[in-house]
Amino acid sequence: MSFIVEVQTDSTGKWYSNYLRFPTDEQAEAYARDLSSRWTAVKDWRVSEIHQPANYTYHDGKIEPYHEKPTLIRKED
Repeated sequence: MSFIVEVQTDSTGKWYSNYLRFPTDEQAEAYARDLSSRWTAVKDWRVSEIHQPANYTYHDGKIEPYHEKPTLIRKED
């Protein structure tokens, strides 16, 4: 599961997104606010949940590749 940003840039009512998938809705919303402040073509934006793994994170205005931390499994003897 991950979260994507979708934007409307014209009057057709269509939503568009890119390949960025964030691990939390908070990161996706922060990215959407940043994108809409820089890109004047954005008329509206939303965050949607999808069933694909996250591939990027967004912190302090920076987009970085996301690597899920491995879970350590302790083997019982």
